[in-house]
Amino acid sequence: MRRWRRADLALGTLTGAAVGKLLPAPETIGLDAVFPAILLALVIPAFKTALR
Repeated sequence: MRRWRRADLALGTLTGAAVGKLLPAPETIGLDAVFPAILLALVIPAFKTALR
């Protein structure tokens, strides 16, 4: 089972690298502010639940 997990990780990494090269830079399509916003959207609720 672990062998397949490693194969899945390798396949996903290779696919992401190949697709990433096809995409333009995030700044050119206006996504440069979206990535930090997504990070904050994921981190803030985690801190709220950790403080309870």
